[in-house]
Amino acid sequence: MQWAARNGYLYVIQLLIAHNADPNITDSQGYNTLHLVTHSSAVMPLLYLLHQPINVDARDSQAHTALMWAAYQGDALSVEMLLKHGASISTKDDSGLTPLHWAVVRGNRVCIRRIIESGGDVSAKDGEGRTPRDMAVELKSLGPWKRALEEGGMDEYGVMKKKPLSERNSKIVIFLLPTIALYTIFQTLTFFPWYTGIILAVAEFFGMHHVVTRVLLNKATYTDSIGSSPYFAGIITSSMIWVLFSWITRLVPGASDHAFKHLVFALVVGLCAYNFFRAITLDAGTCPKPSSDAELKSIIEDLASEGRLNGQTFCIQCMARKPLRSKHCRICDKCVARSDQ
Repeated sequence: MQWAARNGYLYVIQLLIAHNADPNITDSQGYNTLHLVTHSSAVMPLLYLLHQPINVDARDSQAHTALMWAAYQGDALSVEMLLKHGASISTKDDSGLTPLHWAVVRGNRVCIRRIIESGGDVSAKDGEGRTPRDMAVELKSLGPWKRALEEGGMDEYGVMKKKPLSERNSKIVIFLLPTIALYTIFQTLTFFPWYTGIILAVAEFFGMHHVVTRVLLNKATYTDSIGSSPYFAGIITSSMIWVLFSWITRLVPGASDHAFKHLVFALVVGLCAYNFFRAITLDAGTCPKPSSDAELKSIIEDLASEGRLNGQTFCIQCMARKPLRSKHCRICDKCVARSDQ
């Protein structure tokens, strides 16, 4: 089973556990099945093992946990999965290194951020008195460290930056700002020649985007967290507002001979506004959560039996990865390749 875990063969792992194989048995280096499947960076076998009777914080011969190995490998998905299943972020190995130290060793920005957002101690010291930031300086990975903390709204020392407004007021301003910005853009295009107005309009739109992402959301990138804010809803709403304003002030007066067309336009805009309002206010719902660990394991086993893992092609028999156009597994040479994106 440990060989299967090292290679990420979910079907084999599931089959052996079903025949009473013990996932807690360790080899000469202290690796159990969870450690080895983490080494393989295979997500579905990892998820399956996390729902088996195995300690998520089990240590190898040097006191490394599975979370430390995932952080060292820069495997952000495994890190996130282990954290969600209760992996400790404060455990130290024999050298005094925490999972955050190991994430810094790899220099993976996403792993660093995930661990810090889960409560990782940025001031924790190893056996030589080094904090994760000290190690980042020593290993010349201070850039990923800074970006990870900036994306989490902190400075490079882990101090949370203050937002200019409360969360509620920030959402209100983000929603209303596109209406004001579009008015400014339209006035710019009106008063300046087209070759100057277009450049200024683009600059004004970028300025609005900068204020929303870097100031109000307090993020280090222009894309992070926008989807969870009312920014896009504000842009669509502002577009509808100015279309209606232009229609009412410029087209409706003195156009009695087009009454039917205006009625149709009003009905269409009203229908669009109603559906848009419902779209942004109704609860989108969630996927049904498995009622028990047994149900979740059953789902994982079904995925394994059909060879559908991570959008890759797998052998249905032994779960070995195959080239996309290969018809037979290079290991067991028994099954037809199947790919599900």
